[in-house]
Amino acid sequence: ALAVSLVGRHARAGHGKARVIADMRRRGVSSAAAAVALDAVDEDEEVVAATAVAQKLYERELKKGEVDDRARRRIAAAMQRRGYASGVILRALRAVRT
Repeated sequence: ALAVSLVGRHARAGHGKARVIADMRRRGVSSAAAAVALDAVDEDEEVVAATAVAQKLYERELKKGEVDDRARRRIAAAMQRRGYASGVILRALRAVRT
């Protein structure tokens, strides 16, 4: 029950699977329970959530000025700290730029 609760909480907060796994380990959730809870998270759902996060970060960067490669790297780094995998980050950034 704790694992499912943590997955939902982190999903609402806009965090990726790596951050959820780290929190579960920190709280002592077993690997089996973590795997079952994370199976409920669809990759497409994670990309949609990551795209929403990327959009917010992109808009924040736009307020500072033009979004260049350096700003994109800052967005990607912020998303990585939130626990998103690099493939998910790339898909989200491509969706935001178009």
